[in-house]
Amino acid sequence: MLSVSIFELFLNLKIKNNKVINVLASTTLGIYMLHDGPLRFTLWKNIFKSLNCLNSKYAIIYIIFHTFIIFAVGVVIDLIRQLIEKIIVDKMLNFKAYEKMKNKVKNIFKTLYDFI
Repeated sequence: MLSVSIFELFLNLKIKNNKVINVLASTTLGIYMLHDGPLRFTLWKNIFKSLNCLNSKYAIIYIIFHTFIIFAVGVVIDLIRQLIEKIIVDKMLNFKAYEKMKNKVKNIFKTLYDFI
């Protein structure tokens, strides 16, 4: 019920288009895949040593700080990935072979559409 309530809260918010929010939102899947995959144990056990700070009175501050660092580094890594991907895709889109393939696919869909 809590998750549905939070979803409803954000569903009813009227947020204008914000470039910063859109950029951060575009990186969240990459951040999730980066930190929840094979790096998860390395990040929390070896780099941040989170088990050592659990008994500290500042444990929540440590966790929030470490989460922020992971998010910030993840944003940078995913933005670099997006840039590399854009460069590769832009180069691929400029190839003549791509144009030929695109035209063939268009013709196939046109033939299917005409058939239906």
